[in-house]
Amino acid sequence: MFAGLRDEIAGACGDLLTGVEHIGSTSVPGLDAKPVIDLMPVLRSSEDGPECARLLEPMGYRYLGEYGIPGRHFFLKDDAVSGERVANVHMFEATHDDAIAHLAFRDYLRAHPHWRDSYETLKRDLAARFPNDVEAYAEAKTDFVKQVVAFSLAESGSNHVYRRVR
Repeated sequence: MFAGLRDEIAGACGDLLTGVEHIGSTSVPGLDAKPVIDLMPVLRSSEDGPECARLLEPMGYRYLGEYGIPGRHFFLKDDAVSGERVANVHMFEATHDDAIAHLAFRDYLRAHPHWRDSYETLKRDLAARFPNDVEAYAEAKTDFVKQVVAFSLAESGSNHVYRRVR
């Protein structure tokens, strides 16, 4: 499913993007996830986000602007028949803190099954604690995510420091 959405977004936005990454839980083999694909199109320039929105909206991508994260261009895509969410699209420039963090987190969980399994356990526990509060659920994952991102950046030799706090 990711490949089809990636190709659709890349085909529409063309040279405005340098690529489209698969992020979120569905991008980590062996990690349980809701059937919603998170994609991260990488912009050559953040200023091109509104042009991508113009190109993607006729294809069913609902543009919500930054949606609480400065520098992000956020889209939702629902299935045209069922109305169920199909994808969340987080569009950033490659140097944005969140772009770096999304990839660092994904790559670390892919490479470290213990951390992947710990994240799955945490997600299950939080889903039970916050069944109807997406914001509280997301906030409760923050410390774990920041820790994994820090490990990933250190392991890769990156001197980047993830600064944004949700």
